Amino acid sequence: PPPASSLPSSSSSFLLRSIEDAMGTFAKLVAVCVAVGCLCSVAHGSDAKGALELDEVTFDKLVGSPENFDVLVKFDQQYPYGPKQDEFKELAKRIGETEGLDGLLVASVGVGEGVSTRNADLRARFEVDAADYPAYRLFLSGSQMPIVHYGNYTATDVLRFVKSQLPTHIALPGCLPNFDHLLRIFLRLDNPSEDHPKVFEEAQELKSALTDEEEQKTADIYIHFLERVAAEGEAYISQETKRLEGLLQGPLAENLREQMNHKLNILAAFARYRCASGHPACLAAFDEWAAQFMAALAREEEGAALRSEISTAAAEKAATLSGDEKTSADIYVHIMKKVAEKGAGFVATEQVRLRRLLESRVSDSKKAFIRLKLALFPSFQ
Repeated sequence: PPPASSLPSSSSSFLLRSIEDAMGTFAKLVAVCVAVGCLCSVAHGSDAKGALELDEVTFDKLVGSPENFDVLVKFDQQYPYGPKQDEFKELAKRIGETEGLDGLLVASVGVGEGVSTRNADLRARFEVDAADYPAYRLFLSGSQMPIVHYGNYTATDVLRFVKSQLPTHIALPGCLPNFDHLLRIFLRLDNPSEDHPKVFEEAQELKSALTDEEEQKTADIYIHFLERVAAEGEAYISQETKRLEGLLQGPLAENLREQMNHKLNILAAFARYRCASGHPACLAAFDEWAAQFMAALAREEEGAALRSEISTAAAEKAATLSGDEKTSADIYVHIMKKVAEKGAGFVATEQVRLRRLLESRVSDSKKAFIRLKLALFPSFQ
């Protein structure tokens, strides 16, 4: 072809513009390809619609910022598959569809295995044991202190855990907002023996105001649980939760399975209002004492008398309990005693010590007891 200098100026300009346009289009195509490649690499690990894949670079940009959302993070092997991953996909879908969860993001951290060290630092940082995969941690907005999920991996169970931790009411199937509010009052009564009848009376009034037959049946479940807790103590909550979860492991008709899941959702509301961590072993009265004790500790000498009064009341109450309730109560009392001796710093240092113990060669029963203690410490923070 003739040199460009021999072409008319208009033809030369047209040729240059065409080349520039072609180069621009090519650049855009490259950018799109790169972007698509990045998205594919992000989605490849979890393959769950509605879930983000985080790594050691992106984690701190999303988790813990006060401007960001609450984040539910699943720690798992780098390429998860099978029933547990199917449950995670279902969980992400249901969280996206559940009213009241607009401020919650679902994410996963894929951890390398063998020679791969991908996200190993994150796993170590949040003390996740590979034997516990998939391990769920809930991070509230503005905090990188995880709330540990101790239940099983099913979408229903994890969603129930989320409900027990978030401050906003979440409309899980089988729950009634007015009755959930009544649970909170019930579990925080100063004089249970005197005030329980008033709560039962209010519960009956709430039920009588309902016109839907299914909601009336749900109200009866709430009232039944309130009566059992009043008669048997808070241990009934964890005992009934375990019983229902055990039944769900066996063959059941679909309608019975749905009914049991609804009951477990209601029990999750009990757990939510019992204590800071929402763990089934928490005791509402002791949780309240723990909060008051730490508030009194901040007042130094001025709060000494109140701390002594709280410790005495807690110890006396613990002496009247038995079984799992006494085990939990004794832990609360022990923590109060140690905090009184060593100061508020004991709460953080003891949790670090206990988590290190979990990584050592201790028996399964010892690990279970350590996890129980760790579950009660949030009450003192």
